[in-house]
Amino acid sequence: MENTNPISERSPDETETHAAPAADSAASGPPPSPPELPVLRSQSSLSIIQCRALEQLMTGQSMSAAARGAGVARATLYRWLNEDADFRAAHNAWQKDTMAAARSSILALTEPAIRAVAAALEAGDAKIGMTLLKSVGLLTPPAPGSTDAEDVKKEQQIEQKRKETNLFLANLEAGFPEGRKDRAERK
Repeated sequence: MENTNPISERSPDETETHAAPAADSAASGPPPSPPELPVLRSQSSLSIIQCRALEQLMTGQSMSAAARGAGVARATLYRWLNEDADFRAAHNAWQKDTMAAARSSILALTEPAIRAVAAALEAGDAKIGMTLLKSVGLLTPPAPGSTDAEDVKKEQQIEQKRKETNLFLANLEAGFPEGRKDRAERK
């Protein structure tokens, strides 16, 4: 179905005075609480319509539903995401906050998860035991090194040069002239 809303082709500044349709929010029940519209407005240079669209996205609406809820075409919402730095930054900030909150929630479950794994292991659950061993890398044998002493010496020399190079680069980045001096002395 084509969106014939005249708001969809206007710039964000022109759309600020139009009211957004409320059909989607009434039909889908109470969504999770996103930041209030005034909070979004005070934190950015977004138009009211852009704030409404972002609010819709924050409640978990699809791009199409968020665009409808804000009274704009879906293409307008995609254009804002792709071309409007302020809108994209606000959207990115919301995603970043959401991911941080999810990560915190998952970290809070670490201790119960460890207890559950321990209980499963104690109950003899071989599958979870193998999964745990595999995830920490204990089932992947380390690759054996060379059996030729000359090759081992070369590998050791290469490792030593790598360490020296890393130290030299760290000294240069820190602004220590010793890095340049050491290199000149070796030549």
